[in-house]
Amino acid sequence: MRWPWQRRRRDDRRELRGIIYEAVASSISSVEVSPEEAMRLATVYACVDRIASTISTLPVDLYEETPAGKRELREHPLSRLLRLAPNEFQTPADFFGYIARCILIVGDAYVRIYRHEETGDVVRLLPIDPRRIETKLHPSKHRLIYYVDGDPLPPDSVWHIRGLPGRDYLQSASPIRAAAELIDAGRASVRLQRAVAENAAQPRDLFESDGTLDAEEAQRFLDDWREKTSGPNAGSAYILPVGLRHRQLTLSHEDKEFVATRRLTADEIIGIYGLPRFMVLGDSPLWTEEMQTYFSQVVIRPWVVRIEQSFARDVLLPSEQGRIYMRFNLDALLRATLQSRTAAYQQQIAAGLLTINEARALEDRPPLPGGDVYFAPLSLAHVDATTGEIIYNGPQNPIPTGGDDGGTQP
Repeated sequence: MRWPWQRRRRDDRRELRGIIYEAVASSISSVEVSPEEAMRLATVYACVDRIASTISTLPVDLYEETPAGKRELREHPLSRLLRLAPNEFQTPADFFGYIARCILIVGDAYVRIYRHEETGDVVRLLPIDPRRIETKLHPSKHRLIYYVDGDPLPPDSVWHIRGLPGRDYLQSASPIRAAAELIDAGRASVRLQRAVAENAAQPRDLFESDGTLDAEEAQRFLDDWREKTSGPNAGSAYILPVGLRHRQLTLSHEDKEFVATRRLTADEIIGIYGLPRFMVLGDSPLWTEEMQTYFSQVVIRPWVVRIEQSFARDVLLPSEQGRIYMRFNLDALLRATLQSRTAAYQQQIAAGLLTINEARALEDRPPLPGGDVYFAPLSLAHVDATTGEIIYNGPQNPIPTGGDDGGTQP
């Protein structure tokens, strides 16, 4: 015979199992997940934050391709916008961080381009909430028309950064919508875990009796049981009255498996963003050079290339396209320890790959007089920095030690 309070225990377990089945059913249904809802899921937030925060801190520069090689354009109007202030509200880190979050969450990022009326130079770059943008194809001119809150924007005044390829060229695919089912499953499992905590955090105890107890006797026994087996007395032995049997109720195997889907869903979402698992879940104690390279080239590079190429298409003037370009410095992600960097600089200077001043610039140090000479091993040659002439480094022609055409290596 079961006691009266057993009915409530069974009702609790039935309710919990119903929540589980409801969560499973909802996770496989077609759902719409808004950006705000997705960001509440810690895994999605962590993935977006890792990528967007990294992109926002990368140095970005403007270069010109010349017959003699690339040349940095610090005096170009766009260089000031990219390095100092794209608009009156944001720093470059704020600006590129916002763009990255838009393409990672919504799928597209839009920036309003303000140009000088006479020269056409860009004087301001202001991001627009992508949810305010509607994109349509012009019926005759084969170009896109962008509407903000229903009002069309002037031609060539929108910098459109696309994320993952979508079904058409009007809008990109949002990683969040692509993974809506996975995210919804994660939200459902969070609700499940909350239900587990509320209904099954403490062991469920079932008592069976050979006889009959009225409600008063049953309540008196329960009060005595709780007093002697909880709080400071937790874990203490308890002697049951004659005729009572006790067994503990736990989650079923199926319930435990569904709770485990919380971690499986996190792994799948991490895979969608291409991040190493340890960067989100923190289950790896080491950050090796191979991991740095993977993060830089496999995770970050595809996103910054999208930004760079769309910049060349939408922001540069036709006369500048193909000659001027923007670049994020991904080498900043591969910054090693001081000891490793010093050894690498020494090898590159000795091999003629870097000058002393180029190495110092990588460490944010001022140039040295005569530090722009390329050196090579004594048994080979040294390259004249001005003419590019290869000069044999023999006793009859020593390496320059001073003056405008040479310098000493400190």
